[in-house]
Amino acid sequence: MTQQETPKRRVDIAGWEHKAFISVLQCAAILDLGKTRAWELVYSGALPSVKHGASRKVVVEGLKAYIRRLTEEASGSAAA
Repeated sequence: MTQQETPKRRVDIAGWEHKAFISVLQCAAILDLGKTRAWELVYSGALPSVKHGASRKVVVEGLKAYIRRLTEEASGSAAA
């Protein structure tokens, strides 16, 4: 690793589907996205979120719905 590279931060995503809220970084890890793209999805409203103290949390049921929509869209476009 060179000096300019920063080590990737490990994010614990175990058992995320049983929680009510997760961090945006956890959401990014689950969707295999960068944190910038995950924040874009939150700010656009594509992923529902709530303010919890000083942090913003993604609503897990909303994340599951987002994953279902992506899966359905992929299935629909494959059938067309």
